[in-house]
Amino acid sequence: MSEQQQVKRWFDANYKKKGFQYLRPLEAYGIYAKLLQLRPTQTLLDVACGPGLMLRQALDQGAHALGVDISEAAIEMAQSYVPEAETRVGNAEALPFADHSADAVTCLGSLERMLDLDAVLKEIHRVGKPDATFCFLVRNSQTVWWTLVAEKLGFRNTEGHQGANTLEAWQARFEANQFKLVAVYPDQWPFVRAGQVATLGLYKPDPLKLRRGFRPLRRAYEFVFVLRKK
Repeated sequence: MSEQQQVKRWFDANYKKKGFQYLRPLEAYGIYAKLLQLRPTQTLLDVACGPGLMLRQALDQGAHALGVDISEAAIEMAQSYVPEAETRVGNAEALPFADHSADAVTCLGSLERMLDLDAVLKEIHRVGKPDATFCFLVRNSQTVWWTLVAEKLGFRNTEGHQGANTLEAWQARFEANQFKLVAVYPDQWPFVRAGQVATLGLYKPDPLKLRRGFRPLRRAYEFVFVLRKK
């Protein structure tokens, strides 16, 4: 079995076992739609779309939604959850979409799992329009969880090809693949969850308000990159 097939099998099994419980709730994806400033008639492509939560956010903004995922189980869920979206089973290293077909492209919590990241970024760059906006959520390798739990204690998910990188390394990788930085933020969901826990669920986040937190950006659990083409 190839490494790609192993990753696919892991995701298929995970989605079949956990379904939507594997992922954050729908509200966690609203921040990406706001960062991208999605408008009606625009097209969003979500790479590694899973069951379609980001696609749902795009559709709620009036945008056309495209999704691709290596997992057949995920795409089956997406076709049921967001039948209005166009979703396909496919490898991000060879996206099944035409050149310059998307106004916005997201890849959330998945770039660090790609076997050939440069090939994936080249494909994402290809399908974006010249003025497209890109939004990536990526894992930080400079956290206690990653350095201690994942690496030293051996809890890194190798079957699902779990990875991470530093803030500087991520930015350099994107720039090397012809993206230019617009902004980078710490992952926003931990702030929202902390507010919900502290208020017993009464906290209602403002999706337009971006939080920086008290820690240096390079210590964030995950990074949210907003990019354009060079």
